[in-house]
Amino acid sequence: MAARDAKQVFCNPAEFGELRTLIYDGITYEDIPIVLSKAKEKDRQQLRDDHGEGIFRVNATLHCAAADLNGVQPEKGHKIKLDEGEDFFYTYYIVTSACPMGMVILELEAMDE
Repeated sequence: MAARDAKQVFCNPAEFGELRTLIYDGITYEDIPIVLSKAKEKDRQQLRDDHGEGIFRVNATLHCAAADLNGVQPEKGHKIKLDEGEDFFYTYYIVTSACPMGMVILELEAMDE
């Protein structure tokens, strides 16, 4: 029942979800219904010899049904790309990966200007 609700309610584009294309491990998953939390930008900790001013850390959480990824659970430390429209893909690093009750939950991180 939880797996059904995850797909039919939580990730449903008519409810909370949105259709996005993901690229993981060289495989493209087109029009996958996902829920992506609002990405948050934070100042990143700069080291003494770090001259990359104006770069921020972006955090987001992605939810999708494991069935939509053909049972693949993306692994921590790998990259995943999400379409941002107009054939532009944003690359995130997977910080954590879990798959409770048929729902893939990924905590993502990226650097942005």
